[in-house]
Amino acid sequence: MPHYLSLDGGGSECRALLYDENGPLGYGCAGGTNTNFTSLKACRSNIEQCLDQAFAGCAVPRIDTAYAVLVGPNEVLAEVLSGRTEVGRMVHIEEGRAGLLAGALRKSGIAALSGTGSDAFYYGSGDKTRVVGGLGSILGDQGSGFWIGRKAIRAALAYGEGWGRETILLPMLYEAWGLTDKWEIVQAVYGGDAPFRKVASFVPVVAKAARLGDSVALSCFEEAGARMAEQTLVLARRPDIPRADRVCVCCGGAWKAHPAMVRAFERRMADEYPDLPIRRPLYEPVMAGVVLGLLRRNPLPADDEISEALVPYHDFRIQWQEE
Repeated sequence: MPHYLSLDGGGSECRALLYDENGPLGYGCAGGTNTNFTSLKACRSNIEQCLDQAFAGCAVPRIDTAYAVLVGPNEVLAEVLSGRTEVGRMVHIEEGRAGLLAGALRKSGIAALSGTGSDAFYYGSGDKTRVVGGLGSILGDQGSGFWIGRKAIRAALAYGEGWGRETILLPMLYEAWGLTDKWEIVQAVYGGDAPFRKVASFVPVVAKAARLGDSVALSCFEEAGARMAEQTLVLARRPDIPRADRVCVCCGGAWKAHPAMVRAFERRMADEYPDLPIRRPLYEPVMAGVVLGLLRRNPLPADDEISEALVPYHDFRIQWQEE
């Protein structure tokens, strides 16, 4: 029986799913692979740890197909993987298309991606692709996890210095990072080897503050949703996108932090395009390879056949938390 691997690596995490035609065999999760947010050495180490976990206790001499959604050095993945098993072929999937595959079980449409970084994609038939954003944390990434974390930390420090709005974010930041004053915050961000990822790591704390009723924290998510909509609307306005492709999926980890972000995005999109479906993704992006394999079968399986084939992967469905 053939074996497969589906791997998803980005700014904060690397996940790998080893599986065969009956379902999952192994799973691994480690730190990020995007060298804009981490060092090349850490990237390699994270890929190694992720694959070690996925292959633990499962001797697989050959991978028929390895699907890779990797924001990072693909040559490092190929080298690390070849040291563990023979690979028949490697299929690279763009991160936006992976969001559509895992999120909506489709190969074409619009993907509003907000993870550590952010961008909006349109994928059509063939190689037709459009991208808005993706400029990195210094030049862009509006509405991303980094953007939310930076906005919240700035607001916390402004309040601490006496000129910002009252917020519980500052004491929560001290507690989360084990610090006692603002200069330690400065050192924690600028003195580390991955400052952008460090800032983005504050997002879960911002979400906790928002759930406790902190208006400053809540506004971070609401504005992030609006910023993501601004980018996505550029694609929605394009007249060359067929009606069948006018579906948008919100993919990436930042969306899951607090529902206010998705709601703000939905409101802004509906203001201009009330008939454009906005979908919250069904599965984690690591499932992109599994779904692509199903959609490449000939003949194409019916919807109920695809749903049945995905039953063993229930643990990889995204559980959306409401307030």
